[in-house]
Amino acid sequence: PRRACLPVLSAWEEWLDEGDLCDVDGLTVRVADLLRDPGTVERARAAFPADHVLVDEVQDSDPVQSEIVLL
Repeated sequence: PRRACLPVLSAWEEWLDEGDLCDVDGLTVRVADLLRDPGTVERARAAFPADHVLVDEVQDSDPVQSEIVLL
């Protein structure tokens, strides 16, 4: 069953790459990559000062989403 999905997944990823697009997972990874840069975090905190971050559905967070919250 998993092997049958590989051509579809490959075509999907190729389509995203060709159009310089991203899906939700790709967007999440891009946000995490940005926030790993200390300068980006400093600028974001200066522009949007906050004492707390509210996270809805935290039980459904994947590891990258959890990292974003911690950054």
